[in-house]
Amino acid sequence: MQILAELPGAVGNSLLRCLYGFGASVLVGVPLGVLVALWAPLRVTLRPLLAAVQSLPAACLVPMAVVVLGESESAVYAVVLLGAVPSLAVGVAGALDQVPPLLLRAGESLGSAGLHRVVRLLAPAALPGLVAAVRQGWTFGWRALMTAELITSVPLPGVGAILDEGKRNDDPVLVFTAAGAILAIGLLVEWLVFAPWERRVLRARGLGAMPSPRPAAAGVGTRPACATDPPAPVPQGSAPDTGRATQAPARHERRIGPRS
Repeated sequence: MQILAELPGAVGNSLLRCLYGFGASVLVGVPLGVLVALWAPLRVTLRPLLAAVQSLPAACLVPMAVVVLGESESAVYAVVLLGAVPSLAVGVAGALDQVPPLLLRAGESLGSAGLHRVVRLLAPAALPGLVAAVRQGWTFGWRALMTAELITSVPLPGVGAILDEGKRNDDPVLVFTAAGAILAIGLLVEWLVFAPWERRVLRARGLGAMPSPRPAAAGVGTRPACATDPPAPVPQGSAPDTGRATQAPARHERRIGPRS
């Protein structure tokens, strides 16, 4: 029960650790993805390598980081970087690849090149895909951090340490409490950060769900008919209404008889 009382502090430590690692991953992964998308040699050589590293499970990244950096908190941050940077770079490169070529040619004809082209043309055009790439990078980084806190022998205060304590003591309460905290953090980050951000971006481009217009009440928002208004459509199978009574044609009778 003492560990359960330390759960809020453990959640705060894990979140702070993930924010630091994910911030560094954004600073590395986003420029790397831009370079991969715009420079053909990196696209051919580095993109398959990034996709391969992205497919590695986080449990495989922890021993690699420990061998290089030793049993330390730096190894945990390295696992977060190795988990988030490839996902960010591949996602950013994929988002930039989806920019229409016609838009790129229009920018080139207006003299857009270099950094100006990336900031003022490519980034706004690929913003929905960039949001998805950042969300995916956060997911990979958070999972990598939980795996590192669970596997590494460094006594770091965090949710992964509570999960490891429950596993070693065969305590289902600790295990499910830690798993529920990890799930709750993921849901809160999605609801408070990524979902509103994505809705705002999509709504600005006319891609969000728009509310259906309400039908106007009788006599509200209407105006009297004018002479210049087009005629109302006539239902099929009914005779058109001309607005006046139909008159019978006049008969021209021929008088027979002597002329006067």
